[in-house]
Amino acid sequence: MEKRTSKLSKTLPALLFAAVLLTSCEANPASDSTTSGGIVYTDSTAGDSTFNNSTETSAETSENTEPSIVEEVSEDETSKIEETSTPETDPPEEKEEPSVPSDEDIAAVSALISFDEPSAWYAFGDGGSRYYVFGENGKIITPETGKRTSVTYNYGSDGVLTLAAGEEEYSAVVTADGEAVVFTYSDGSTEKLTHITDDVKGFDVISDEDAKRKAAQYYISNLTFIVPMDQIDNVLTDNGDGTVTAELTVKETGETAAKLTFDRVTGDGTDINGNEININNLRK
Repeated sequence: MEKRTSKLSKTLPALLFAAVLLTSCEANPASDSTTSGGIVYTDSTAGDSTFNNSTETSAETSENTEPSIVEEVSEDETSKIEETSTPETDPPEEKEEPSVPSDEDIAAVSALISFDEPSAWYAFGDGGSRYYVFGENGKIITPETGKRTSVTYNYGSDGVLTLAAGEEEYSAVVTADGEAVVFTYSDGSTEKLTHITDDVKGFDVISDEDAKRKAAQYYISNLTFIVPMDQIDNVLTDNGDGTVTAELTVKETGETAAKLTFDRVTGDGTDINGNEININNLRK
């Protein structure tokens, strides 16, 4: 009996300690963290929640504090691509339509010219020089080549002139400018016409080729000291006023041997010294 009591007295404290420990565990469930020897024990659910919250917070902080290099580069590159693919260009020029002539314009033109009656006019404009012959046998003469093109004219009550040359047909608004007449075409180009004569019988124009030939003949025939023509350059310039200038220069020295300006129709003009000449009058 004493031995049993002795054994019980030895084991009773251990049993009491175990009971206290069990009671303590029940009072503190496993979901709570406990510390022992510096190690933190948590259940798996708590651990995952802590990690997820930490990751989300870290991502938010990164977005708020760090600049997005990828986005900046992407926007810059996109801008460069847009500039390259869509270069700046000037807007197309709008052609200005000719204005409709007023009744005053039509009356002024009618006082200057009748397209049905014979007359010859010199024209200069965006297309250079040319000559118009109006009336029954209408024509356009190109002075550079001397080409003659037959043309019919129809001047309407609206102040628009229709010109038909072969299969080609075009029109121009006609207005008056002092004693001159102005043609304004649908593309905006213009010509200013000045009256030459109403006597169109035998009307002719000196072409570029004829002008150079006549200048050479005048030089040879009318000047006392000459350089042979094979040593002369003969350059022609249209002056845009119905006259042309032929300048003859010595090839070797560039010296001007003769300079003759004359009218393509009459041949009247002046030499380099301002003396009056007629290109058709030859002394020899």
